[in-house]
Amino acid sequence: MENCILQRLCIKCAWGSNGIYEIKVWRDYKLFQDAIDSEIKRLTRKCVGVVTKQAEPITPHEEEIMWEKVVLGDQDPKTLLHTFVLLFGKFFALGSGEEHRSLTLEQLSVIEGDHIERTRLQYRSRGEKNHGGGLKQRNVTPKVVEQHENVDKPERCVVILYKKHISKCPKDFKKDEVFYLTPKKDVKLESNIWYTKIPFGKNTLRNVVANLCKEGEIGGYKTNHSLRATACSLGLTMGVPDKLIMERTGHKSLSSLHTYQRVSAKDKEAVSDILQGSKRSFLDEPEAKKVKVEASVPEPETEKANVRVPEHNSHVFNLSNCSVVFKM
Repeated sequence: MENCILQRLCIKCAWGSNGIYEIKVWRDYKLFQDAIDSEIKRLTRKCVGVVTKQAEPITPHEEEIMWEKVVLGDQDPKTLLHTFVLLFGKFFALGSGEEHRSLTLEQLSVIEGDHIERTRLQYRSRGEKNHGGGLKQRNVTPKVVEQHENVDKPERCVVILYKKHISKCPKDFKKDEVFYLTPKKDVKLESNIWYTKIPFGKNTLRNVVANLCKEGEIGGYKTNHSLRATACSLGLTMGVPDKLIMERTGHKSLSSLHTYQRVSAKDKEAVSDILQGSKRSFLDEPEAKKVKVEASVPEPETEKANVRVPEHNSHVFNLSNCSVVFKM
């Protein structure tokens, strides 16, 4: 078949009547299309390309592991930069290493809080991969996202970390230059300046998430795009309205947003249990949890006088030393 295709693929080159050098490719395109279609089907039957590799979201548990193992934090300049990659990627739905690489201080600003709203870090997009601006997208409003301070865990607060980063940058650093700067060699942690004016390496930024997961001993296929997937899937799982998620991610359609919705391991286990008869409902709680809850409920006192055993569909309300039974 391959030899037949090559023989029929005739490329003719000649000067046209209008003086333009023309290249004419073989006319029987249908035969070539059928051959490609047949080859794809053959590979599919061998399960080649059946399983597509997608960047997996980072779960809250996995992120917690990174903080506990001090893979994330502000203890040194390199770790602080890596922390920003994770936080900015998750909070502002940045997907690729290039979006991090081109990030500048002009796009970030701290808005101090008041009696209405907490202090937050604002990110202003200059165009994403699918929305680069231009005449065709002149009506598309650039994305603006605000991430509020973390009052419960200030050591993980993106606003506080951002202010620390700014204080460690060179004093003559311009706001239109890139945000991620290369740490100084042999820098002393007590030093006022941690970074040079040289941009952080593009390839290094591209592999930050994979390296973080490796240091934290976290498995799965994790890339920088996992952070964008995390913002989408976590929002969808926790019931955040689609409109609010799309404001962060920059998606213009629900179909594009829902491609990031992932099925959790617990949901897959629940389906398996239902099909094999171990579970009656998808929303059933695990048996271990039920036993724990039932064991924590004190049994009613039956030794006291005037205590009646409730019948079926009765409700008992304990009032100090007596019980009142209501028939339903």
